[in-house]
Amino acid sequence: MASKAYFLNTTPGPLVMILNSGQAVTLAAWGKPGDTFRFYEINPAVQDIANQWFTYLRDSKAKTEIVLGDARIQMERELASGQAHDFDVIAVDAFSSDAIPLHLLTAECGEIYRRRLVPGGFLLRLRFGQHSPELLERLQSLAGVREVRTSDDTAVDVYADRGGSLLPEIATLAAAAGVELHDVHISEPSLENLFLHHTGRSLRE
Repeated sequence: MASKAYFLNTTPGPLVMILNSGQAVTLAAWGKPGDTFRFYEINPAVQDIANQWFTYLRDSKAKTEIVLGDARIQMERELASGQAHDFDVIAVDAFSSDAIPLHLLTAECGEIYRRRLVPGGFLLRLRFGQHSPELLERLQSLAGVREVRTSDDTAVDVYADRGGSLLPEIATLAAAAGVELHDVHISEPSLENLFLHHTGRSLRE
């Protein structure tokens, strides 16, 4: 998968765009309730094969959509109709043959991708002495926070619309809860973050 850019917004779940779908329809298997996966495919036969011989689309827990036609042209038309900043994730699966569609890799097409992605987004990695359910609930309630995830008793990942401006509020909550904040790292979510976020697995697994 490709990503964010930023992958959490106010919609019920991530909206994922997959270009040159083909075997990429298998990504639908990772869909969760509330997600939407939209596949752009130039070859109608691929849609027929995906529906007739495979079950990834119909078994997906996400809503799945297929847009037939050249992905770049279709996206340009959608932009012209007012569809902008509506994708949380864009995956370009176009590199598995000897005929790579270079028009999907130009600077102009990159601008189309940028205009379709939800803007902004930060990942704040916090390390506490030991967090608590109450602290996690309070973190989730902060303005601009989209999701709070934990991996152990001390590590907390906060996905949010803002980065450094959240730190004073986080520090205040930690102090009020009697919890020490040991470390903070702020970054934009990466492809690895996104894949782990949606699948629970590392890209290298």
